[in-house]
Amino acid sequence: MISGGFTETINHFIGYFHLTGTLNRPDHLYNGYYQAKPAEDFVVKHLEIDANPILPNNLALLRHGVSVDSNQEATTPRQALKNSVAAAQHPTDPNHPLKLYIPPADRSEFSTGGGGEQDRFISVTYEDNGGETRMNIEQVNILNNANVLTNSHVSLIDGNGQLIDVSIPDVMPLLQSMLHEGEYAVGSATLSPSQLALLNHGDNGVIELVSARDALWAKSDVPDELRHPHDPAFDGRYVDGVKSDADISIVDTSIISPWLKSDTLTAEAGTTLSVTLTGPSAGIGASAELGNNLTNNAAYIKDVSSASGSLIIKGDYFFTKAIMQVNVLSNNDHVDVSGPNATDFSNSVFTSGNEVHNVADFVTHQMTGTFHGAASTFNWLVDTIKGDYFDVRSVDQINNMITNTSAVQMAHNTYFDFSSGHNLQGNFANIYGADTYDLIVVEGSYHHADLIYQTNIVLNNSNVTLWNNGSGENSSLAVTTGDNTLTNTAKIENYEGSKFSTINASQQDLLTRLENHETSLMPNFDWNLSGNGSGTLHVLFVTGDFYHINAISQTNILSNVNDIVQLIPNYVSADGTFTNVSTGGNTATNTAIIVDAASLSDSQFLGGKVYTASMLSQSNLVTDNDKVVIHDTQTLAPELIAFTDTPSSIGSDTCVYPITHNAINDPLH
Repeated sequence: MISGGFTETINHFIGYFHLTGTLNRPDHLYNGYYQAKPAEDFVVKHLEIDANPILPNNLALLRHGVSVDSNQEATTPRQALKNSVAAAQHPTDPNHPLKLYIPPADRSEFSTGGGGEQDRFISVTYEDNGGETRMNIEQVNILNNANVLTNSHVSLIDGNGQLIDVSIPDVMPLLQSMLHEGEYAVGSATLSPSQLALLNHGDNGVIELVSARDALWAKSDVPDELRHPHDPAFDGRYVDGVKSDADISIVDTSIISPWLKSDTLTAEAGTTLSVTLTGPSAGIGASAELGNNLTNNAAYIKDVSSASGSLIIKGDYFFTKAIMQVNVLSNNDHVDVSGPNATDFSNSVFTSGNEVHNVADFVTHQMTGTFHGAASTFNWLVDTIKGDYFDVRSVDQINNMITNTSAVQMAHNTYFDFSSGHNLQGNFANIYGADTYDLIVVEGSYHHADLIYQTNIVLNNSNVTLWNNGSGENSSLAVTTGDNTLTNTAKIENYEGSKFSTINASQQDLLTRLENHETSLMPNFDWNLSGNGSGTLHVLFVTGDFYHINAISQTNILSNVNDIVQLIPNYVSADGTFTNVSTGGNTATNTAIIVDAASLSDSQFLGGKVYTASMLSQSNLVTDNDKVVIHDTQTLAPELIAFTDTPSSIGSDTCVYPITHNAINDPLH
């Protein structure tokens, strides 16, 4: 009985041992190699993201040119970025939630149902290359439009009887001085003039600027706390130094040349329209449009080249975002009106109405998702960069318009219309950059900067001298010398992780193995790195520093210095006579937008310190000293205008009229 019981026990033990041996065989011999789980097996969680960017619709195509439905669940950080843009287009629509699939943070996905341990290794392939970007775009327009209008029957004579030369003055010294004033105004608040100059030297200049600034920054040893990789000091929209959502004022273009009629003649189909003119179409008089010039720069950078699911930096992290804006306007005008009815025109001279504004907008989207999956992606492709890596875009746009006029305009029994304005210059750049790295590793420091520098320089000094000796009840006069518009508009919009974590021991071990180019890795969920769901993980490994810089520099220089004399001799007309002059209405505008995506989750880790800063400088330097003189034709002055057959024949037929200020040789008053 005892032996029988003992025999049964031995048989039971042997059978148990045999079954255990079967379970310990390699799992892939039974079930094949591990396959990525379908999305429906993952746990669905919701991620709250402040999604209210102002982006062009085509920015939904942030990767591979594929449109995105915001209802589509995100299995990767890149998909989360796409969905955040799509959701932002429906910020109040409950039918467009932003969903993220978060794989479970445990080892259950390595189990294949047999109860054993997964022994699958990650295969790593290395290539000594990477998709660097060093882009330098320079757009320059130069216009020199010097206009001189003279009349062979009119001579300008000074108080000593000497002829006055009608010529264009040299305005370059004053323009250079105005440019230096603008640089000083910006530099006193942010960067020095020498640093600002580097922004106009392409990609090499901006790299030198950021590198030198970060080096001094690190020596100061004033890092941020180890938390947010951005400085919230400037957030939102700022108008002329004040945080505001209000619209800026604009110039009413209809008052720049008020004598111009907008009436149009239209005819219905099948009918004939005819107009019979019985006299001069515009009456007797002189009109001159010397302004209404336009210079415009527009640049857009949409950069997702450095966007990654995970980011590991062994050194320090530097991030500077800066908007620097300055407008410099000189609009000193002298208007001299003479004639029998001059006092009736005192309300017809307008020398103001300039609009000068700076608008800056800072928008930050914190990508707070937590992703896993790199440890379950068994094919890694690693691009290795030996030394520094550059992802740099530099745009430099310059408009230089010199359109100055010196004119003597006489209307004798005629309608004389003169125009030397309405010139146009423009630059436009639209840059889009994208790449496909899931993990970026930087063994040095990470230098990140988004910089916008905008300058408008407008010189619009004018000297207007009018003499209308005609008569008639409907005589009129209109002079406008202001109504210039200088506007800088800039926006920096960032997508980035909300915090850095310290590099842990498992991550440090991974970096060591990648440094040694090991081709087989044991998966470790303590890496806390993002996957992409495709079965292949794309890695960028940089042994030096990483430069991630977007820079836009925009400059408009517009010189519209005008000196005009309008003359109407003795003339009697039942309809009266008119003199009209417009010397202002110039427009200089800069528009710049940078949309920059960096780390797309909180899967970002740092070995050094965080240095971040946001800078804003908005300056408007305006000189607007105007003088209007209205007097009768009997007043004498040292400078004279003579109507003669030849400049030397000044006799009894000479008509003399006074000029209280002559700016043809001194227009920079």
